[in-house]
Amino acid sequence: MKSTLTVARRGDELYTNERIRAFDEAEAGLDRAMRRRAAVRRFLGNAARVAAAGVRPLSEGEIRAEIDALRKARRKPRRAARRR
Repeated sequence: MKSTLTVARRGDELYTNERIRAFDEAEAGLDRAMRRRAAVRRFLGNAARVAAAGVRPLSEGEIRAEIDALRKARRKPRRAARRR
């Protein structure tokens, strides 16, 4: 099987498959970094609002217990509805 060589010209420079792939990978890495940075900004913005509201911080165990209790409460009505 033959591989196809793609060549792109930009000014006096030629770009081969490998060079184009390297640019694509660099662009994808930059995109991931920008998304992470935006997520951190959203998280910190939310943390500031939570602190201003006076909500006390929860430990990981307390968060897990809250989630489990919510899931358990949601399961009960479904079971009762199925029995009818």
